[in-house]
Amino acid sequence: MAELEVDTEVLGAARQLWEDERVVLQDATSELGSVPTGGFGGDLAGQVATVVASWRGTLSEGTAVVEDIAVNLGHAARGYVLTDDASREAFESWLREAL
Repeated sequence: MAELEVDTEVLGAARQLWEDERVVLQDATSELGSVPTGGFGGDLAGQVATVVASWRGTLSEGTAVVEDIAVNLGHAARGYVLTDDASREAFESWLREAL
């Protein structure tokens, strides 16, 4: 069986990358909210508004997904650190008692 090794620093760095991406998506969503959709003739203004609203919704959904990934990577990193710390402390305690 192969040994599994988790590098919590890599998990933390990945979490930060996803968090940075969340900020970019959130900014894009906000900017899209201020895009003017007026000034078009006929039914075109309504269609432009529909497209902008649709893209804003898509970006908002993407932001939520990216945020979930970042949060869960953070939870995973903390979970591994806590488990490693608890295991090390238990082993060191056993070792002190054994000596």
